[in-house]
Amino acid sequence: MIRRRIRIPGWGSMRLTQKLLLVYMPLITIPAVLSIAAVTLIHGYLYRAQMTVHAETVLQTVSDKIDQQFQALESAMLPFYTDPGTIAILQSRPKSALDLYRLQQEAGSRYFALMGSQELAWVDSSVFVTREGQTYTIGDRAAFRQALPAEGPGAYADRPGTAGFMQAVWDLKGATAWEVVRTENREGGRTKLAAGRSINQVAGSQFETLGAMLLVVDPDFLKMSLDTKTLGADTAFELIWPGGSRLLDTRNRGSSPLNTLTLSTVNARYGWELQLHLPLSFYKEALRTSLVIAGLITAGCLVVGLFVTRMMATDVVLPIRRLSRSMVRGIGGNEPAQLHQFRGAREIVELKDTFVSVMAEIRELNKEVLLNQKKRQEATMRALENRLAPHFLYNTLNTIRWMAIIQQQDNIKEMVDALTRLLSYSIRDVEKPVPLREELEVLRDYMRIQAVRYEHHTLRIEVPDGLLGQPILKLLIQPLIENAILHGLSKVERPGEIVLRVIGEGRLDIRLSDNGQGLTGEQLARLRQSIAGEVAGTSFGLRSIRERIQLYYGDSYGLTIDSEYGTGTTVSLHLPLAVPPGKEEA
Repeated sequence: MIRRRIRIPGWGSMRLTQKLLLVYMPLITIPAVLSIAAVTLIHGYLYRAQMTVHAETVLQTVSDKIDQQFQALESAMLPFYTDPGTIAILQSRPKSALDLYRLQQEAGSRYFALMGSQELAWVDSSVFVTREGQTYTIGDRAAFRQALPAEGPGAYADRPGTAGFMQAVWDLKGATAWEVVRTENREGGRTKLAAGRSINQVAGSQFETLGAMLLVVDPDFLKMSLDTKTLGADTAFELIWPGGSRLLDTRNRGSSPLNTLTLSTVNARYGWELQLHLPLSFYKEALRTSLVIAGLITAGCLVVGLFVTRMMATDVVLPIRRLSRSMVRGIGGNEPAQLHQFRGAREIVELKDTFVSVMAEIRELNKEVLLNQKKRQEATMRALENRLAPHFLYNTLNTIRWMAIIQQQDNIKEMVDALTRLLSYSIRDVEKPVPLREELEVLRDYMRIQAVRYEHHTLRIEVPDGLLGQPILKLLIQPLIENAILHGLSKVERPGEIVLRVIGEGRLDIRLSDNGQGLTGEQLARLRQSIAGEVAGTSFGLRSIRERIQLYYGDSYGLTIDSEYGTGTTVSLHLPLAVPPGKEEA
């Protein structure tokens, strides 16, 4: 199978920053577009929820106002119950046309006197009806006849057992009966609302119905309660009477229910249903447009991102992997010339060449550093040993001087012999470790010399035979004995004793203890800081021993000191256990 590599003119000469722009552009655009889409959807849902809650509040407010208008009409009819003039009219029985005309005039007077001005504007016509069906009409008589047509004489009379709106008025015994009716005029049919309520009188224990009061109302008076400002001018309401008759409908005939948020509430008192229609066409259109644009941008970014990612994988990712493998081989010790050559982005190739050059320089520098480190270590060891030798020689000669002045005896030869062995030991093979037994012999010679001046001081050595062959650096212990005599034992009146113990458990510990004056806590802390090189001090010998040990054996080994004032001091040397206990060094 032949694979052809896609090539773009100028791609190989482009800088990595330019290529990364092509990669990160879709990586940034895609989340941005998706975020826009998500925000649009979330905003839509939140907006719809917020509008729903707001619309429910408006709907309930409008419903309460309409309910109050119905109650206002019922309340407007209450004064006629107790009005003597109205009661007299209903109890009268006209005997002639003149009596009928007079009662009609009196009914109109009582109506306009007791009915409120607001309710008068709502009512098309009003009718007082006697128990026998006699009517006294105030207002539009034709509208009343069309709304509640009479079917023969006495049609409005109380006839128990019959159906219809009028009989419902008589049967409710003072409660209000409501009915949706139709009237006709030149403009066409109109829906009206009829309200009726019987007027009763209580005489003793008797409940007597005198007549009824009927109202024909134009439902348009309810429009004053409709709130179209809060939710927008396109907000529509629909008032549906029980049974399906529509009292009010402010919707546009061309509106679609699919683009409308519809909420409804049912009045518990009268049973009518109020519906609110809120158009959402503008919201849905904006949402649809945003989603389409976001989808197109996302699709384009995906295509570009996939294409550019493929190119970057070929030009960047794969060369970086090869470079990583070359670095691992280079760090592992391969010669720079053995590292693989490869092609890729110009920056990666330059990085590879730089790495090869750096590896070559590092190898040369490592060789130079190792050589210089070895030379520096040897020079340091020689310098430390040379600084110890004159210090020791000065103290030894001073001891001989005191012996010559005080004793003037032949044992000076023995002291000089011991000194000769010490000097020979200190200058012979200074860089080569010696077995522990040789170091102990030198210590005994040193104590023979010191015994001339300090005859009451003794050295006790406790070393297992299996550790005598352990190799140690020369003259590590002698300065410790010298310090014990000069700074510890020489300051007390009692005989001095120095105990040297060697322990070989995991490492070689050499502990030198004296019963001299010891150090206070403050002196011990200051001495430890001086030995560690943290502060300047006069403890040159102890610091030199510590530096020699760490230079030769490493930082894991060294010197520690403990002391108690009035009891004595213990100095411990910590060295590696080079030879298993019980075996001599070859």
